[in-house]
Amino acid sequence: ANASFSMADQGDGISNLNPDDIESMSVLKGASAASLYGSQAANGVILITTKKGKAGVSKIDVSSGLTVDAVAYTPKLQHHYGQTAPGSPESWGAPVSTSYDNVSDFFQKGNTWINSVGFSSGTEKMQTYLSYANTSAKGIVEGNTMGRHNFNFRQSAQFLNNKLKLEGNLNMITQTVNNNPVFGFQSGPLFGLYTFPRGQDMSPYKKDFEVLDPVRNLYVQNWPFITADNQNPYWVINRNLYKNKRFRTVTNITARYDITEWMNIQLRGNMDRTNDYNTAKYYVGTAAVYAGLNGRYNVSDITTTQLYGDALLNINKNFNDIQLTAILGSSITDSRNAGESLGSNEMYIPNVFTIQNMSRGVGTSFGAVSAQHQQLQAVFGNISLSYKNWLYMDVTGRNDWSSNLSYTPNGSYFYPSGGLTVLLDQLLNLPQSINLLKIRGSYAVVGNTVPIYVTNPINYLTGVGDITFNNTAPFTDLKPEKTRSLELGAEFRLLQNRLSGDVTWYKTNSINQFFSVAVPPGTGYSRRFINGGDIQNSGVEASLNFRSVSGRNFSWNTGLNFGRNKNVIRKLTEEVDQFVLSDDINNYSSILKVGGSYGDIYAQVLSRDEKTGQVFINDDGTPVVQGGARQLVGNANPDFRLGWNNSISYKWISLDFLVDGSFGGEVMSLTEQILDGYGASAASGKARDEGGLTVDGIRLSDNAAVAKVDAEKWYKTVGGRQHVTGEYMYDATTVRVR
Repeated sequence: ANASFSMADQGDGISNLNPDDIESMSVLKGASAASLYGSQAANGVILITTKKGKAGVSKIDVSSGLTVDAVAYTPKLQHHYGQTAPGSPESWGAPVSTSYDNVSDFFQKGNTWINSVGFSSGTEKMQTYLSYANTSAKGIVEGNTMGRHNFNFRQSAQFLNNKLKLEGNLNMITQTVNNNPVFGFQSGPLFGLYTFPRGQDMSPYKKDFEVLDPVRNLYVQNWPFITADNQNPYWVINRNLYKNKRFRTVTNITARYDITEWMNIQLRGNMDRTNDYNTAKYYVGTAAVYAGLNGRYNVSDITTTQLYGDALLNINKNFNDIQLTAILGSSITDSRNAGESLGSNEMYIPNVFTIQNMSRGVGTSFGAVSAQHQQLQAVFGNISLSYKNWLYMDVTGRNDWSSNLSYTPNGSYFYPSGGLTVLLDQLLNLPQSINLLKIRGSYAVVGNTVPIYVTNPINYLTGVGDITFNNTAPFTDLKPEKTRSLELGAEFRLLQNRLSGDVTWYKTNSINQFFSVAVPPGTGYSRRFINGGDIQNSGVEASLNFRSVSGRNFSWNTGLNFGRNKNVIRKLTEEVDQFVLSDDINNYSSILKVGGSYGDIYAQVLSRDEKTGQVFINDDGTPVVQGGARQLVGNANPDFRLGWNNSISYKWISLDFLVDGSFGGEVMSLTEQILDGYGASAASGKARDEGGLTVDGIRLSDNAAVAKVDAEKWYKTVGGRQHVTGEYMYDATTVRVR
């Protein structure tokens, strides 16, 4: 695509762009579509084409848009019971007659303004596009702001009797984000906000979120429950300050020369450079786990640069009934990141946030961010043949050389693809009501490299100059990951193209995946890497669309989309029967097991009778927590997705809406668990209103039936610090109107 952007290694890079500069966006799904784009496209491709000037047209476009944000949902809290005891952060106390809406008072209305102006002009020989956009945003939490400037310039020209076409594009982005919201248990404002004792008024802690410490003669946090989790939410947003400054430059140049009418050569070069300057300031009075006696200051300055270049020979020629389209090319992708990172939990002078005020004591780290340099070189080709406009065949092949596979015999890897399409409406004599009837099939392999610097791990320096010795064995027999994909599909259009449909069945298998395993004692290492695994995805995607008969003033287009994917872990390795993807200290894990699925969630659960499913209850009225390994409690992936899209227009008014449904799957709510444990949730209040929680239980000591348990004993067991997270799984089915 012209002036395409690479999203590699840029995180949220797509959000940096000016939406008014985008002319079109396309998504290439499946390994076959992505095979020519290399390892970075193992999971698909997003192609973004930006606007350019047009011959014979000069115009100025001005756009202004406002988006308003408001909190849609907050946790359901109880309003009947107050603080457990003076000084307690919990709400297991006596009934109260007064309630305060501390949560709603905390949030504000957010808004985002995007104003842009674009100029385009052109002749047959030269076209110009120039634009500027300004984005100003305020979040729903006080102090969270974002400002961005986008400058875009694109120039196209033709020379040598239009045989030589040159095009250049420069996009510069400057962006500043203040106090991006922090989520999770720690260092964010929500824990203290949601768990604040019920029946208590938080407004004094809002007005005076800091108080003077007469001993030190400086202001500190005003909050009675300061812990790693629990801080004054107004202190957090005013005295734990984060800033990110980003300067991003994306530039590309394309030169294309028409050798003949059916052959051309094209050279392209692209640079995507991002500099992020981040600071974090923690004032005196912040919880000790985050800041020392005089505060804390972190600063980092990291630059990521990706250079891309390719050379393409393009052929498009007719041979009577055969149409040939071919591409032969070579590319190189070079990625680097480097910078400095400094942080100190000990400051000489309180609340002075400068590098020279950082102490060299414990909790201080100075040094360079681990510089990373990786390169991918490739040659590739594609041949597309069509016969009499009813038979189409595509064959691709690509060979990559990855620097990440250095020190192994597998630095080079080849992967092909092939596809066949038949237009039955062109081949057969079908009724006139059938405008298109197509069947297709493809098989593809996509290779993928491994993370950087795993084939030859080395020792390194810590942030305070100490040597950390490598404990991972070199991975000299590593193989690249491969994804094999088989896809079959059909497409039709009927009734003068008003009714259309598409259905696709696919199956993909990813093998030679990258695992870390423990090494037996005595080898000198504690970990090593291996290849293994066979993870299979199979499913169906289908769509049905209808375009109404458009009158002069009215039109309506509607469509249904359906998708279902089944994931199965068919194999790991002979050395491991399971692989832990993530392991949280709050008592849940994501684990890969043979026969299971990617996304399986394992957690602590209550002990139940195997035959009846009844919960075992101790003599003291608390539920019995099952010991041993965590149990499988659900999978976050939906069983299927369904969408209904509509576009309606009448005269100069248009309405677009999508009913978007995700059905099945399970999610875990640690928010609800914590609120239950603190006695702040609506569920815990309802249980107390009813004289206890209704359960189907059985007493462990004598097998007597138990119908009710004390709400505090139950919820402080499952929702408290035992983190019985398996009891907090919920149906993930969701239907939204957008």
